[in-house]
Amino acid sequence: MGAFDVSSKVHIPAIPRTFVRRNRLLSILKGALDGEHEKEYRVILLCAPGGYGKTTALVDYIRQAQLPCCWYTLEPMDADAITFLRVLVTSIQHVFPHFGKSVSARLSGSAFSESEALSGPVLMDALLTAIENEIQEHFLLVLNDFHEVNNSAPVLELLNHFLRKQPQHCTVVVESRAVPRLELAPLLARREVYAIGNAHFRFLPDEICELARVQGSITLTLQEAEKLAHSFDGWIAGILLGTRLGEGQMSPGGGRILSGTSTLRLERQQLFAYLVHEVFKREQEVYAFLKEVAILPQMAPEVCDALLQRNDSASRLSYLEQQGLFVSQVETDEGPFFLCHPVLRDMLCEEFQREQPERYTELQRRASEFFCQRGEYQQALYHAQRAGEYEQMACLLQDAYQQSVKRGRSSEGLAHWIDDIPTDIWMKYPRLPLIRASLYLAQGDIAHALPLLTRSHELVDNAAETMESEDRRLLQAEIALARSKALFFSGNYVQAQILCQQALPTIPADEVPLLAEAHLRLGMCAQMLGCFGDCIRELQQALRLWGYGIAAKQTALLHSQLANTYSLMGNLALAEHHYRRAMSCLEELHDDYERANTLIGRGVTLQRYGKYDEAVTVLQEALDLARKIGFRRAEAYALVSLGDVYQDQGKYDQALLMMEDGLSLASQLAEHYLVGYTHNTLAMTYLLMGDPHTALVHLAQTEATADEKTSYHNELGALVRGTVWLYQQEYQQAKTCFLALAETLHAKGYKRELVQVMVRLAACYGALQERDEAVRHLERAQRLAEEYHYEALLPLELERLPGIAETLRFQHERDSNRELPVKKEAVPQNREPQSRAKMPDAYSRLQAVKTEVVPKLRILALGEPVVLLEGKPITRWRMARAMELCFFLLDKGKPVHKEQIMLALWPEVDEAIDQTLRSTIYYLRKALGEGCISYRSGYYALNLQAHYGDEVCYDVAQFEEYYKEAKENYEVKEFDEAYELFLRMVHLYRGDYAQSFYHDWCIPRREELRLAYLDARRHLALICWKQGAYQESASHWQQMLIVDRCMEEAHYGLMRCYMQMGKRSLALRQYQRCAEALQEELGIEPGERIQHLYQRLTGQVRE
Repeated sequence: MGAFDVSSKVHIPAIPRTFVRRNRLLSILKGALDGEHEKEYRVILLCAPGGYGKTTALVDYIRQAQLPCCWYTLEPMDADAITFLRVLVTSIQHVFPHFGKSVSARLSGSAFSESEALSGPVLMDALLTAIENEIQEHFLLVLNDFHEVNNSAPVLELLNHFLRKQPQHCTVVVESRAVPRLELAPLLARREVYAIGNAHFRFLPDEICELARVQGSITLTLQEAEKLAHSFDGWIAGILLGTRLGEGQMSPGGGRILSGTSTLRLERQQLFAYLVHEVFKREQEVYAFLKEVAILPQMAPEVCDALLQRNDSASRLSYLEQQGLFVSQVETDEGPFFLCHPVLRDMLCEEFQREQPERYTELQRRASEFFCQRGEYQQALYHAQRAGEYEQMACLLQDAYQQSVKRGRSSEGLAHWIDDIPTDIWMKYPRLPLIRASLYLAQGDIAHALPLLTRSHELVDNAAETMESEDRRLLQAEIALARSKALFFSGNYVQAQILCQQALPTIPADEVPLLAEAHLRLGMCAQMLGCFGDCIRELQQALRLWGYGIAAKQTALLHSQLANTYSLMGNLALAEHHYRRAMSCLEELHDDYERANTLIGRGVTLQRYGKYDEAVTVLQEALDLARKIGFRRAEAYALVSLGDVYQDQGKYDQALLMMEDGLSLASQLAEHYLVGYTHNTLAMTYLLMGDPHTALVHLAQTEATADEKTSYHNELGALVRGTVWLYQQEYQQAKTCFLALAETLHAKGYKRELVQVMVRLAACYGALQERDEAVRHLERAQRLAEEYHYEALLPLELERLPGIAETLRFQHERDSNRELPVKKEAVPQNREPQSRAKMPDAYSRLQAVKTEVVPKLRILALGEPVVLLEGKPITRWRMARAMELCFFLLDKGKPVHKEQIMLALWPEVDEAIDQTLRSTIYYLRKALGEGCISYRSGYYALNLQAHYGDEVCYDVAQFEEYYKEAKENYEVKEFDEAYELFLRMVHLYRGDYAQSFYHDWCIPRREELRLAYLDARRHLALICWKQGAYQESASHWQQMLIVDRCMEEAHYGLMRCYMQMGKRSLALRQYQRCAEALQEELGIEPGERIQHLYQRLTGQVRE
């Protein structure tokens, strides 16, 4: 190697005469190299493709830093280990002339031996020793263009050896187009590596403007610079070549460089010529390959192979990346894919389309068909659009939307593709405006949706002669359901309900998604109209149609709506259950829109149960998410809900701010329900702040926005209006209002609001000196609050009604005076519950059951039906009734004729029922295994043992076996064994048998197993009573009352337990609950035995 060659490698390059000082980058380099960070870095990596300004920025820093710098610009010939060592020593000697004479002597041709040539690490050790002994000051060692030797094993070995023993006063700077293949893990673990990548080296708009200024007479606006930065991804070499910015002169014609398309085309051609003739001049074969596969935004090897009908795409793409030819690899869970630089990709596609238009269109069409077959509709639509195939796009859009609905997936991403289709194509496809309207409705945008629904309806009417009658009826039903959804969002719940009921009979039985949508809408309307029983039935019907275990958007929505309904009914346990199910689905779907809605519902539930801090956290998350994705309807609901929480916390200023912002947004969106609701909550807030006049103004607005006389915010409005009268000391008016409202709330099942009414009625009666009535209503409020977990609500209500303190004092005095003595032996005072010390083995044995080996196939029918294969739920049932057919055949336990099956599962279907049954059997076999369903002479049978042998577990069979053995042990007074078996039974009972199935075939079985469960609980309660475990006995009676609140025996047993534990007040309250339940449900009074116990408890009779 000549002296001139080595000299050029070890000299620091000169900075261009006209360049931009990039202070942002200099600051980063200064922090990393000057030790401004708390950690001293031993290796600095500068990694970005060529032409991003890495070298210029580094040289600029070195010139300013006045730090000794040993520079080494690498070339392919430096891949030889000895050459690398020789030039490395030379670069250090260029800065430190007296350095390493002994090392140089060993590397010189005359003294160099064959053994040393084979021992690079030995020579590197000598170099390291020389650095330690001969250089005292801190210095930089820069390895420039390291990508040239990145594949050289000898050089990598030498440098890895250097880094393992690197002197403290030496910092290595590696500048490369690709990430160096060095062993950096130990250094990374010690945080001794600092990396600066593409994101830092990209030129920003202000830097591009400054560069244009120093180049000459060209002036750029910031907007023009932003366009360049975006188009070229901050690639300054591409900007200089592609825009002629580097020439420092005006473009031909005297205009600015961004002013005309012809100028831009000329400049792109200049850049393209540079890339073709300089970058790819020796790579024509891979260039031709890249030009064709660049039509793919993401170049996955298997897709490229299919597109070009070859099998070497992976190696070609890897080669392009390794050579720094503007192709980069991205690793994903599905496998790697490659990206081409956006500017180069645009130019390649433009050149390809211009030179070979037929080949270009053919490949785009082929790509569209390929992705369509894989169900990847977004990519299929992209390539169809590039091919100009708008008819194909229309068909793809309809298929894509239908598949997203069937699978319960989000379809918002289809909107912009529909908007790109020309109007004349819309006229041929009436479903397109319907799909676009549905997408608008998914975002709560009624204004844009309604005209499109009208347009779709007109197109269907106009196509009466050309469209099949069945297709026409189906499309009309879809339009009706979409209109129903729009009416619902507008607050017209009765009209929405009617329209939905009219559409439901016209929907074919096999159109499961549409049927589920209809039941969902009916359920939501029923919820808003306060008909909770109807709501739950409709939502469960929709959930049954979709399938309980499917992670679909609709399933998540149904669970969310069920959670909201149970929350309004005061059933916290079921509300929590369905919120968890909804969030579980949404985590798999990554659906931010429905996730925002569910978070709002969850936050409202937390607020209703007094968990204010948690509610604020959840609602703030929903608000942030809604704003991030532009979901304005959810933003409005989140704002108002946050205002509700702040009101309950007494933070009235924050409450007003949130509510008023939410009201403004709701008004813009014509969200009538939310507008009315917010006026009510604002009225209450102003009332609590001592301004009843403004409260009345908002109440008047509520009446003006109430579209439905039976809607929820009318009840809320009556509650607030009654409270205004209460605060204004109009006690008689307030009492009349609250009494009427209490009946309505009780009938509809609004438990929380009923607690509020009871407390405020107590305040009215107290103010009217009707103290007994005041106490009665206050006690009812206390019972409701305890029963439905609204304990946090009572203190809040009492705090807002300071005049009720007198009623509380009266209640306390009356209870103290009425306390009657009870025999100590019957009602022991302050007695601690006894532990069930006599039966520890039963518990331990039950725990052992829980740790048994899980069978291969486990079928759970008690509660929500589920089939577990190797511990994971089977979800691939495909048809709604395939799983139900499985449980039906399992319950029969013998071959069943197909007519009996059809009668049980499809009583309402008359046409094509044979085909429906065959399809259901087909999918059932696919789910469980081909050999599990046998057929002979018209009879079907379920034979799981044929496929799974003895590894089948059925909870109903276990349940019944335990029940049989438990009763046998109980009869012979083997109570410990009986206790264990009964406990296993109740552990298996997760809920009613096949609770999500609604056909008549399962009702008798459901009732039989429910009675067995209640009997097991009864025996457990009795056994625990005998053993003195009164607390556990009470829990079993309570569980029985959850299933049947009118079961007198359970009320009686629970009262006895409370008496034994010294909890007299609870025993009294339990009797009241019994009396209320029997009166409300059956219209009868409690039986003689429980009345006698009550009389003993109150001292009316003696034992």
